[in-house]
Amino acid sequence: MKNEQKIFIITLVFCSLLVLNLYFFNFFDFYSPNSQLVVGSVLDLQSHIKKWGVDLLHLDEIHARLLLKKGLPVVRVADDELLKKSNNNQIINFASNLLFDLPPSFFETNDKIKRIAKSKPTAKFDSSNQIQSKMRAEGRHQGEKVELDFWQTEPTTSNSRLPQTRTDNTDRKLPNHNFKNEYHQNDRKVIAIYHTHTAENYENKGYNAHANAGDKGDVVKVGRWIEERLSNRYNISVIHSETVHDKTYDRSYIRALETANSIVNNNPELDIIFDIHRDAIGANNKKYVTTNINGQKVAKIMIVVTNNNYGLPHPNWQQNFRFAKRLATKMNDMYPGLLRKVKLISNRRYNQHVHPRALLLEVGGANSTLDEARRSSYLLAEVLAELMAEGL
Repeated sequence: MKNEQKIFIITLVFCSLLVLNLYFFNFFDFYSPNSQLVVGSVLDLQSHIKKWGVDLLHLDEIHARLLLKKGLPVVRVADDELLKKSNNNQIINFASNLLFDLPPSFFETNDKIKRIAKSKPTAKFDSSNQIQSKMRAEGRHQGEKVELDFWQTEPTTSNSRLPQTRTDNTDRKLPNHNFKNEYHQNDRKVIAIYHTHTAENYENKGYNAHANAGDKGDVVKVGRWIEERLSNRYNISVIHSETVHDKTYDRSYIRALETANSIVNNNPELDIIFDIHRDAIGANNKKYVTTNINGQKVAKIMIVVTNNNYGLPHPNWQQNFRFAKRLATKMNDMYPGLLRKVKLISNRRYNQHVHPRALLLEVGGANSTLDEARRSSYLLAEVLAELMAEGL
């Protein structure tokens, strides 16, 4: 296509947007009648069409679903490819200036560049009593406001092509991948694991599938299995805290924050920190937390990530969200069906503000067996090993 044709098409699109802007916003008074009808300013900074257009240029699939779900808020991601192309591409520069009265460099995400629309302000920092009240409410994972569920998957290909998973401590290595050779002595990789609800059990053992108050439950074994696999096979350092946090249940997240902060502050090289739980889902719903990989039952894993709408400081939540998506994608690529879903919660924080790659993982449910949880732990370790070999 010649440049003249491209310019004609861009101009045609612009004229269509102009007509829509006049018709929907001026004619029906949905939009201020004082708008200037001049090329470059007709789609000014207050125009819905301009905001939507700019946002949609810079959304990935998950952010697009968030945008549609929440009534078109501004949620953007950087588009490095567009920026690279715009340096020497007159067509992109012309289209950007014509449609938005802005150069392509405007869309680069950084603190010094003005955003298209006002983002939702971060909630004010509450008093100490209010903070503790909110954190006590987090103790029970009830009343969560789910912002978005995605990646509810089942295997779509034959498991026969996946490497076999054995039940002993010599589970398979990933094919053609010698992870130990990829980590140099000075390239230390560190993952931390702790358990806010340390008493959680599998197989419905104990009252309400919990160990006695102050005791360690089966969920701690999940941390041990992940630690064992990562440290012994892949030379990845694991900091596993078995500190009990839920002797007083509604203070579990308050106590766990002390552990998480201690881990982060004492390990500046920390790459990832996981708070590992098992879901409270009942026996009648076990099918939702169990999958079959290589002919064996495996506990599914749910990734829980939070945003900054709860009123507790969490300004960098989108970094956690990006990591959650990356981990989910890798799990799906390596073991379709292992991932149950990713759940974005808007009325909790779950101490994820302590690190840019802090996530809560729910491994199986109360009715899952220990064998199912163990197999899941080993597969998760292999996913993490490959993810870290690729670089964070």
